Amino acid sequence: MARNSEDRSLFLRNLAEYPYIYYAAKKSGINPSTIYRWMGSNPDFAKEVRALLRNGLANQNQKIEMVLVKKALGGDLGAIKFYLPHNSKKYRPMKSDFPPPPITAEEREMFRAVYEWTLKNKPMPTDIRETMIHAFRANGHIDADGKLSQKFYDTFHYLLKDWGAERSKRKYG
Repeated sequence: MARNSEDRSLFLRNLAEYPYIYYAAKKSGINPSTIYRWMGSNPDFAKEVRALLRNGLANQNQKIEMVLVKKALGGDLGAIKFYLPHNSKKYRPMKSDFPPPPITAEEREMFRAVYEWTLKNKPMPTDIRETMIHAFRANGHIDADGKLSQKFYDTFHYLLKDWGAERSKRKYG
């Protein structure tokens, strides 16, 4: 069946209401591949389709935003939690502007060794463990009670993200 300008007009009206080529084509009774063929052979039609898609999506986004705002104003906690960080800098998660403190090559190697043994869940040889604990103490990474100090967390915080919190709270005596 040959398509005519009425089919194209119907499609464009549907596209203005439903800014999705596939959906608007099906609603118009036209195969979506026909729409893409028309767009390829008619630059003016393709330009009009792209403009309707842009405007339609912008309008649809505004409608959805209004639904979200209404839910948030109605007290929906999920909507509030979503809305505020996306619309106010005040509610966005804080990002540190400070680079991590520099660590020495020795500290980096100690952490790498501890991390590898922790991942493998193998007992650390006593001589290596004692050497590392001594080095951590000497650098102020273990406090007098044998627990990891604040300096340890300040120094290695960005490396600890994969290391379980329960492991990092162990006492070394």
